[in-house]
Amino acid sequence: MTDTKEEVKFFKLVNGESIVASSYDNFEDFKSKKYIQVSDPIEIRGIKQHNGSYIVETYTMQPWIKMAKTDKINIPTESIMVVVDLHDDAIMQYKEYVKDAVIPEDIEGDIEDEQNMLESEDENYGESRKIPRKIVH
Repeated sequence: MTDTKEEVKFFKLVNGESIVASSYDNFEDFKSKKYIQVSDPIEIRGIKQHNGSYIVETYTMQPWIKMAKTDKINIPTESIMVVVDLHDDAIMQYKEYVKDAVIPEDIEGDIEDEQNMLESEDENYGESRKIPRKIVH
């Protein structure tokens, strides 16, 4: 890592994937490095939908490597086609997504309690419920 500040960047990879991630690396001459370290990488996918006589394109965000245990990943620079800055509103959306994806430590106990309650409900499902005589769809 260098002494630069953390920045949010858009990466277009040679395999066609688009990701947004935070990094402390300097990108002025990133191809001279072997790896770029990023944190909280999010894959961006475009979805095109026909709406009458025009096409609307929306974007989805999802974890880039869904099963990863770490949030810091070294990307080989040979896999990166281009790195660009993002608009401020896209940076804000990325940061909101990352913030919502992280479970704060102070609520982890609450989540365990909720899971225990749901498991208890699953075990007792239907015991005290009356079956409706008429099903309305």
